[in-house]
Amino acid sequence: MCHKNAIEKIAIDQTSNLSITSTLSDRPLCQPHLTNVPQVGRLVDEEYMEVGKVSWTMYLEYIRAFGFKLALAFMVVLFGLSSTAETVANIWMAKWTSQLNHETAQTKYLAIYGISAIMNCIGIGIAGLIFSWGAFIASTRLHDTLVSSLLRSPMSFFDTTPMGRILNRLSNDIERADESLPLTLSFMCILLSVVFQCIVTIVIVIPPLLALAIPLFIFFVMLVRYYTATSVQLRRLVSKSWSLVTSYVQDSYLGADSVRIFNAVDRFQTQMRQMSDMTIECDHTEITSNRWIQVRLDLLTQTVVFGFIMIAIYLGDLHIISMGILALVITNGST
Repeated sequence: MCHKNAIEKIAIDQTSNLSITSTLSDRPLCQPHLTNVPQVGRLVDEEYMEVGKVSWTMYLEYIRAFGFKLALAFMVVLFGLSSTAETVANIWMAKWTSQLNHETAQTKYLAIYGISAIMNCIGIGIAGLIFSWGAFIASTRLHDTLVSSLLRSPMSFFDTTPMGRILNRLSNDIERADESLPLTLSFMCILLSVVFQCIVTIVIVIPPLLALAIPLFIFFVMLVRYYTATSVQLRRLVSKSWSLVTSYVQDSYLGADSVRIFNAVDRFQTQMRQMSDMTIECDHTEITSNRWIQVRLDLLTQTVVFGFIMIAIYLGDLHIISMGILALVITNGST
């Protein structure tokens, strides 16, 4: 009787184990998602994603890592020296060309124009060196801060944070801080200096154009703010999707035996394709949004250039401005 009960108990245990195994084998893997859904009784925390515009504290953190003195020196040299020298050179060239029919000291014009051009080159070179050094310091400080915070984190952090998420911070995010962010900031500062120099030059030679530039600038700011809200959120989605892919590959690699035992290779491949498609969709949408803003900014810029040139030509026909000033306005407007 005891042997019979033992056999029945073993049979029940085996049936229960087979039922559990079948349930685990038939249970579908969770679908990839990017929303914060509460998970009750889950060890690994869901990755938090910010919503809305980037806080000004983030910009201040990078400026602090860059160095306030270096940032101030860069702005002074770029806008105070380089842009000013470029503006003086352009205005002086316009004045020089307007005086070609008169007996003037050509050496004087050539010397002042040459000094302005040399000062512009020196300013650009010094600004480039300052920015390169500051970007190097900022990247080093951000990397050291990240590594230091990881080394000081408690073990509970590593128990609740997937390794792929940590690797994404140490790879993609640091790569952006080392390369993408400095290149973008340097390009933005150069464009701002060029725009500043062109607007100042045009306003100096034709002051009434300032009334046309102010509303266009307001419209430009509104358009950029509308685009920035979408672009920032898309970049966050791309970063989080990469974290999900990296974590999934890491966990699947560590649990490869379990994947094969439960015959879940096909489900792993399906899940991987879904997550890859999700990441590519986010990345493609971000690229498309960049083209969207580029088309509209180009259209706005060409409209402004056309308006400035038409006004300058009209004033030139009325002999209010000289041909040299007209050429200067057309050149700066096209730039």
